[in-house]
Amino acid sequence: MKRVQAHLENPTWPRRRRASDGPLALATLLTLILGPGCATLPTDHAQRSLYSDTRQVVDTRQRIGWVIDRTEYEGAAPSLLQSVCQVHQEKRIELLDWLDSRIEEEGGPAEAAYRREGEDLDAIDELLTLERMRGALEYADALTNDDCPFWLEPDEDFDGIQTDTFRFVLLAESFGAMSLILRDGVQLGGGGALRILPGYGLNDRLTLAGGIEIGGSGALSGVGTAEKQEIVARPTGALPVLLRVHDDTWVYDLELAALTQYYNDSLSFPPGGRIALGGGIKTVRIGSIMPIAVGFVAYEIEPAYRDLPVSHAFRIGTRVGIDYDP
Repeated sequence: MKRVQAHLENPTWPRRRRASDGPLALATLLTLILGPGCATLPTDHAQRSLYSDTRQVVDTRQRIGWVIDRTEYEGAAPSLLQSVCQVHQEKRIELLDWLDSRIEEEGGPAEAAYRREGEDLDAIDELLTLERMRGALEYADALTNDDCPFWLEPDEDFDGIQTDTFRFVLLAESFGAMSLILRDGVQLGGGGALRILPGYGLNDRLTLAGGIEIGGSGALSGVGTAEKQEIVARPTGALPVLLRVHDDTWVYDLELAALTQYYNDSLSFPPGGRIALGGGIKTVRIGSIMPIAVGFVAYEIEPAYRDLPVSHAFRIGTRVGIDYDP
């Protein structure tokens, strides 16, 4: 505590770090099942939010290519200050201590570990990310006195900028897919759709959303037979429910949906069903918008309707969209 008070009184006072002695939290069981999100995280809510934001900013820049630390810290500062300015200084310092502890646990410093691992960068991937996070956070922390805008004040309950934590969001997506359809033989098909899914961030790792989807699908019948090949297309609709797991810049989706198709001037009933699994990446928010791209695989079943037989479809495709924080 004396160290924090001394720093507050004199910002140039040397920051001698100590290992954090607080307990470490684990991600939720569901996160462990659905995605890798098993990273060790800070227990304090505001520190955990700042950690998540810092990690996403750093990971996004690493994907583009991180070479010179100084220029990357400068480039990350505008996004990172949106978060740093909203966390009390003592908690920022404690998070830096916590990162020091994690770096030590990972066998740091990174340069020494790199030599020890036979100059294999992949072997120190997590350690290098932690060191870059710490450097970016300390760089932004040094700017707070001069650069924090007056409307971004410290908040004990800071929920983060780069997460959906405890906030309503709107997911808007478009997708396209190729299909293998079992219906009166084997058919090849494809389709696409637009969808809007209002959602809520259950915590910094889980978002639950549900909404409406409108699109169309087509199939080429008579594949592999002597029959004349025909293309059959019709409008489709769905009511999807999506559970999204956030693991830093990675997202993992589990989706269930009720399906219908427009056939002979009416919607098919009873509805069909879809189960889908997806994985992809997201970037740093640009204003209120976070771009997201996901690849997915899905299984769909449509019950018999009028003269349409039961159909089974296996789909693979991509979804591109945004996470909008109004």
